[in-house]
Amino acid sequence: MPLLNRRSFLASASVPLLFRSNAYGHGAHLWRKSAINNLSERGAALVKKGDIAGIAIGVSTKGFRQSVYHGMADIELKKPITKDTQFRIASITKPITAACILKLIEIGELSFDTTIDTYFPKFPRAKEVTIYQLLTHTSGIPNWWGRLPHTAPDDFMSSGLAHQWLAKMNVVYLFDPGTQWDYSNSGYLLLGEIIERVTHTSYNDAVKRLVLSKVGAGATEIENPALRSPLWAKGYQSIGGSLLRAKSISLPFAAGGLRSTLHDLLAFSDAVFHGHFLSSLSLAAMTSHATTTDDRPVGDALYVASGGVPEIHPPEVTEMGYGLGINTWVQSGERFYSHAGLIEGFGSYLIFAPRTQTTAVILSNSFRGTASLHEQLRELLIAAPES
Repeated sequence: MPLLNRRSFLASASVPLLFRSNAYGHGAHLWRKSAINNLSERGAALVKKGDIAGIAIGVSTKGFRQSVYHGMADIELKKPITKDTQFRIASITKPITAACILKLIEIGELSFDTTIDTYFPKFPRAKEVTIYQLLTHTSGIPNWWGRLPHTAPDDFMSSGLAHQWLAKMNVVYLFDPGTQWDYSNSGYLLLGEIIERVTHTSYNDAVKRLVLSKVGAGATEIENPALRSPLWAKGYQSIGGSLLRAKSISLPFAAGGLRSTLHDLLAFSDAVFHGHFLSSLSLAAMTSHATTTDDRPVGDALYVASGGVPEIHPPEVTEMGYGLGINTWVQSGERFYSHAGLIEGFGSYLIFAPRTQTTAVILSNSFRGTASLHEQLRELLIAAPES
């Protein structure tokens, strides 16, 4: 099963791509050049050591964009990672799904208060669950693994009937809708189905038309095994010192089924967080801490299973919360918006720092190989000078 949750915060020549403008100060430019070089060296070392097959790293801010690539997209065919390589981005799909829902709200096709009985009238307690709760992981609907009947097909997520299978889980609600927070991939499957029903087209076509075509992310698409592309990176996992092909799984649709490139994710983040795509009200809603029905920030309303242990954050991490398809939090006084993705054979990380208007993205076609880079990246962003 895919591991997609908030907690988941072959050496080859690197290929640097550098785009510059004069819209930022000399000190900021030196920092960005140093930051990408530091991350590049760490990424190259992970490839050389055999911890990961390949990696793409990019930083974008105020007219400046630099990207580096190391390692192999396909070890067996000796195909290197390039600017066109498409990675499974796992849960970074969620901010894109959320952006599509927000666009539908902006044009009057949905509202935050729309209840899901409009689309799934037979789903248990459907009149109590809203679009807002699905977006913010406060619906109470749990992840499906370990809860589905054995008759559920492997590809139920993208069958157009996911809601019917989720309704048959042995536990459909962990808590009353809107009262607590628990990360729910199931909720984003339902959002994908709702997008299809509202737009009368496929999730892939709707997201391309409403979001991706507007932000310059034309290489992003839902993975379709019947339309396999030579640009797809293969996924690997380091086991016993060797990189082995990761097992193939059915991808989780609107919760984590997109493939994308480094360029596209930088472009998406820039368009969204710089205010060029969503309305100011939508962007504020996306990046603000979600709340429960009794107005508690979701960071103060985490669901803890019976016998479970509450999540404890490091002291430098404060104001931890979730908005609409995005984490929003503060580390050492620095505000961040971020999302990670983790699925068999792939790891991804997108982070935006509002103070310096900087986006950074790390993509790898190896499972759990780049977590150390995520922490280094956050430290570099905290140390960044004003541009």
